Amino acid sequence: MSDLLAVIILGIIQGVTEFLPVSSSGHLALFQYLSESLHEDLSLSIAVHVGTLFTVIFYYRSDLMALIGGVLRRDRDSWVMANLIITASIPTAVIGLLFKKKADWILTNPLVAASCLLITAVILYMSGRISVYHTQAPGFGIGYFKAFIIGIVQGFAVLPGISRSGSTIVTGLWLNMAPHNAARFSFLISLPAILGAALLEFLGAKTTINVSQLMVGGVVSFLVGLFAISLMVRLTLSGRLKGFSVYLCLVSFGFFFCYFTGIGENLL
Repeated sequence: MSDLLAVIILGIIQGVTEFLPVSSSGHLALFQYLSESLHEDLSLSIAVHVGTLFTVIFYYRSDLMALIGGVLRRDRDSWVMANLIITASIPTAVIGLLFKKKADWILTNPLVAASCLLITAVILYMSGRISVYHTQAPGFGIGYFKAFIIGIVQGFAVLPGISRSGSTIVTGLWLNMAPHNAARFSFLISLPAILGAALLEFLGAKTTINVSQLMVGGVVSFLVGLFAISLMVRLTLSGRLKGFSVYLCLVSFGFFFCYFTGIGENLL
């Protein structure tokens, strides 16, 4: 596989999986295991993550502008919303740094990724048992304790295979958030998480891929991400996240088969 084609495929994978509840980190870990040309290329991983960072900024640009404007005007509701995002980001950062310092090998291990995909499948399957309501409460409809809980869940989503969007949205629904607010809060708290992870990886990034190809990967992940985030919001509102559990089981068991039969490494 050529580097450019692999970059485009990886950009598509990141754009789709960052927002749909199937774990971008899990799919990237599996894809990099299967693809010799992109194995452990951290700078490319950063590029496609930054692409999806801009997807969130663009999709929620009205919310972000209103939030920033409200904070500057010292509007109470805006300050509360900003503090909820900060509250959720604190445990995410702590847990993420602990994994980075103490067990960095876990974050790129394909066997861990395949196993965690099964955990995400269970989480999504259980979402079908949640009775959701559609009343949009002021702000995010939660307090600081619930925001902190969601932040803890997002922190453990640093594990490859644990869907960040899926786990945080389902947790929000379990905490009685309206679907719209659960999705909005999940994607807004992803901004500091994605940015922080990208900055950490940037410090040690090495690449064999040229700048133009990195830009291609970022643009592809941004454009594909716009479609995926819109679809994810609609699926959350309609309560149809459960169906992804079947797909995750197929991917996980398919990878285990390739891995243990010896036909998987550098397959692409």
